[in-house]
Amino acid sequence: MTSESAPRTGKRRFVSFFVTIAACTPLVSVEGPTPPAVPTISSVVVTSLESAGQESRVLNHPVRVKRILSSYAFSPRGWSRTGSRRLLPIYRLDLHTDTGVAAVYWLGTNSYPPRFPCYALCSGWWLAASSLSGDLEPTRYKPLPDSVYLPLTRDLEIP
Repeated sequence: MTSESAPRTGKRRFVSFFVTIAACTPLVSVEGPTPPAVPTISSVVVTSLESAGQESRVLNHPVRVKRILSSYAFSPRGWSRTGSRRLLPIYRLDLHTDTGVAAVYWLGTNSYPPRFPCYALCSGWWLAASSLSGDLEPTRYKPLPDSVYLPLTRDLEIP
């Protein structure tokens, strides 16, 4: 490689990196659902949708429930339109009060379908809310950065 081609190669790498990041970034931000008040929730039930026959986990330690619900994941900020993305959840999260289910959320990975130029670079965890019927609400989701999904999955006891 000559010394003249070195600056062009560096510039190409920078442009390629910038295009990849731009293609992987959600463009349309929307308001997320208002989560139930933390003191009203007595337990979080985690159900795996991939493992047939596996029992749901009931997490009811007050400190753990508070940590889960205080996560940025449940904040109404930072949600995005799904657009053409198809969300396939891996876990169902039921938030229970003493009298019943207060809210249902869905947790999954690969918030962006694998397509050029992202592929593996744009995979990640996401959270989605439920519609009034209890099904996954298909119009919005929340991409979760590492700093959010790592403590959340640990608190939910998700491997």
